[in-house]
Amino acid sequence: MSFGDKVYFTTGDISFMQKKTSSAIFFNKKMLAEKFPDTDPYQMVRQSAWTFDKLQSMSKAVTADTDGDNMLTYKDTWGLVSSYSDPFYFYLAGGRVIDKDASNLPQVGYTGQSLDMLTNLLRLFQSGEKWANFAQENDTDDIWKMNLDIFGEGRALFRTSAFAACEKLTDYDVEYGILPMPKYDESQEKYYTPCAASLAYGITIPVNVPDPEFSAYMIEVMAFEAKNYTPMFPRYRKTTKTGKCSKLFSAISFMTGIFFTRRFTGKFRTL
Repeated sequence: MSFGDKVYFTTGDISFMQKKTSSAIFFNKKMLAEKFPDTDPYQMVRQSAWTFDKLQSMSKAVTADTDGDNMLTYKDTWGLVSSYSDPFYFYLAGGRVIDKDASNLPQVGYTGQSLDMLTNLLRLFQSGEKWANFAQENDTDDIWKMNLDIFGEGRALFRTSAFAACEKLTDYDVEYGILPMPKYDESQEKYYTPCAASLAYGITIPVNVPDPEFSAYMIEVMAFEAKNYTPMFPRYRKTTKTGKCSKLFSAISFMTGIFFTRRFTGKFRTL
């Protein structure tokens, strides 16, 4: 985080949490293949066709009252399982809360196109047309586990998730892939990845250290070591039940550069 010509704290390869708390779209591979046999989701990403409208239209196509009670509840099939904070994440995939001026000083980002984007997203989520199941709407004892159950049991096409969720998904048989948060529309230059700044573990150098330049050098050395000589992915694999997380981390970072276009948020999160 920088203001003007000063950097107050930073994060990166020195902290694995900044990857685990980054958010993306998990998708059910089997459901997508059955419902959209001609759709290659990774090709959509490469062609800049993975947009919020595409996510919404695909979600609407699969949402169904599969338990036959004439209601849409957590027992049915959904296009998207999410939480009330996630419209904000969709906004951050294309807009900004805080921007910087020419002097690198913060200014309000809710202006012009960004404000229109936020308004449209909120309107779509509040339209009453059911295609997304929000955890807070489920009348269960553990809304977050139920939210995960819907996806893990194969009853949702998409789920907004922090990467940390893949640890919990090892308890389920669902085969899933990961896509970046969709662009607002195809005119957007690149995909952006929201990351929970409050959980990403930033690092800072106190003002009273005797040699701040050396401290900065050692931080860089440790980050370099973490990435290149003692890779975190193999070590992280040992903390999961099947190693799925490390494989998915590697695949998504290679295919879309998801960890290179992050936007850090406040305390909004979905785990």
